[in-house]
Amino acid sequence: MLKNLKLRTKLAVVLLAPLVALVAIGTLTVIDRRTVADDAGEDKRVTELLAARVELAHQLQVERVWLSIPEAPTVARSLSTNRSSYEAARQAYDRRAAAVRSVDPTLPPVEAQSPS
Repeated sequence: MLKNLKLRTKLAVVLLAPLVALVAIGTLTVIDRRTVADDAGEDKRVTELLAARVELAHQLQVERVWLSIPEAPTVARSLSTNRSSYEAARQAYDRRAAAVRSVDPTLPPVEAQSPS
């Protein structure tokens, strides 16, 4: 059958199989790379969530230290620098909590406590 075909046709038939194989391999590679990229995006989101939770835990510890000092409210009222430090820590906590809640809405809300 191939004896009666022109040289161009024979060449096209011989090159068609490797071309189809290259296209198939290229398609599989693209699909695999997209899957890896999607996984990397998920890993990035989890990493950001963990970082936000670490910052939130730090802010909670700072606030706990402030609230554990029995004289903290009195000191905060009498010394404006301490009061501003407490308020800065509280605002930092609120920002970190909002960042974590934007990524993980399952975080329960925390009641605001201010020094009396």
